[in-house]
Amino acid sequence: MQDLLRQLSQDFARQLPEKLQEVAAMLQHMQATNAFGQDVFKLYRAVHSLTGSGATFGMPQVSTCARALELQLRGLSESDKPADRALWQAIESDFSALRQAADVAITSWANMEASKSSAIKSPVPAAAVAEGAEGAVSAKGQSRTLVLVEDDVALARTLTSQLELYGYKVAMAYSAAEVNVMLKQEMPLALLIDIMLPHDVNGGFRLARGIDQESRRHVPMIFMSARHDLQARLESVRCGADAFFVKPIDITHLTDLLESYLGDSQAEACRVLIVEDSEVQATLYSETLRHAGIETEILTDPIQLEGVLNRFMPELILMDMYMPGCTGEELARVIRQQEAFVSVPIVFLSAEKDFGRQLMAMTSGGDDFLTKPIEAEHLILAIKNRVNRYRVLRNLMERDSLTGLLHHTKSKEQLDIELARAQRTQYPLSLAMIDLDLFKQVNDRYGHPVGDRVIKSLVQLLRQRLRVTDIIGRYGGEEFLAVFTDTSAIAAAKVLNQIRISFSRVVQYAGDMSEFYVTFSAGIAEYPITGSTGTDLIQAADEALYQAKAKGRNRIVISDKESVDGAGKRP
Repeated sequence: MQDLLRQLSQDFARQLPEKLQEVAAMLQHMQATNAFGQDVFKLYRAVHSLTGSGATFGMPQVSTCARALELQLRGLSESDKPADRALWQAIESDFSALRQAADVAITSWANMEASKSSAIKSPVPAAAVAEGAEGAVSAKGQSRTLVLVEDDVALARTLTSQLELYGYKVAMAYSAAEVNVMLKQEMPLALLIDIMLPHDVNGGFRLARGIDQESRRHVPMIFMSARHDLQARLESVRCGADAFFVKPIDITHLTDLLESYLGDSQAEACRVLIVEDSEVQATLYSETLRHAGIETEILTDPIQLEGVLNRFMPELILMDMYMPGCTGEELARVIRQQEAFVSVPIVFLSAEKDFGRQLMAMTSGGDDFLTKPIEAEHLILAIKNRVNRYRVLRNLMERDSLTGLLHHTKSKEQLDIELARAQRTQYPLSLAMIDLDLFKQVNDRYGHPVGDRVIKSLVQLLRQRLRVTDIIGRYGGEEFLAVFTDTSAIAAAKVLNQIRISFSRVVQYAGDMSEFYVTFSAGIAEYPITGSTGTDLIQAADEALYQAKAKGRNRIVISDKESVDGAGKRP
């Protein structure tokens, strides 16, 4: 980032004389025509850009002088009469000061860069580079590997098989030394440690204290025990436990927790649209955000906004106040007129320091106002916080509270979007309607809280096995909708049948911790074979689901009347 900032500062220093010549030409034309009001706005915007760029690229005196000239031009742009001689003299004086400041800044910057280039830099030792790279990978890398310390062979085997159904890999360890070796070889997602080990009822606690704390710093530790007394829980906290599970382990609760540990690494990158007419500054903001894991799109011509919005679908818009063709306030009002983007955060980033104008910008549809220059950490934090809040609110509006899946209406909307894409690309699309078998009996016998856990266990499997590009929604109750993009019905049935088999093996627990199992059935319809609209596909998949239920449940049926039976084979 330092290299990038130096390069962009060099570009700004190289372009500054030309920008000042443009300002001088506009100023001369203004004087010749005795311009005022809106005729001055183009010049005002050009000087305003220098105010922000000078501060951003290490030329504060240029920014200060540009700010003084900017204020003079603002008054003239808002006036309903031409400038008098005194105002012209003040404008000329401020422009002269700006030129002098630019000359000094360019010379000073060039000398500083030359000094840096000639300085002898001691090379970084290769070992230090390797150590730094390894540390970065260890701190950030998250696998689905779990380290299990459990002396009960039967329980370890059962827990391993259940976790493997959800895509986790389990590695066994029997001592702190073995755990330390595993932590150095590959950072696991979590440690699962039984409290009671052979010949030592508190062996798990002793083992935990022998684990290298620096190596374990980024790895959650989960204790398991048949004990559930307060003393055991207190001791686990003192050992640094992140969670405590009472045996028998409820696999749904455990995988819920493990998925939360994976949450940050699997989260979709924020999408930020940068609307900024200065390409140099836009590049700096874009690269700053990109290095923080934020996806960006740059728009230097605001007139092209409509197409970029619909293609990029930003989760936040970072916008300058003054641009060619329109102001940021006007553009914000245009965005707010569109239902799809009415809740997308708009953050103004400008050198504008006038509090009244900042408030006007916020009133026009802005959510926040950041002032140039801005530190990289401040920019990243402000944007991530805004996007996270936007996502929370969007999820509340679009997603089911129990499962986090798209709700009924949003599921159908996304189906229509993907169907339109399939029609454009001429690729197949398959829709599956999934329904838990005899689910009413589960609720009646074990209660709705247990039924909710069954639903969540299926949702976890679907999320883990399906692609990011596939769509999963809770269509209603125990019924789910899954859209398989670029996939034939036969291919979708193969994937879904593997999930069906795995789900039928998941141990479900009742309130008294007794075990039971649940299955599901599904019907699949394919575009363009079955229908050309979302309604057609839903109806066809529903009919196929009905056939699966009629044929004995726990099976997949494709809408062409062929089916995948309980053994996973097509007839």
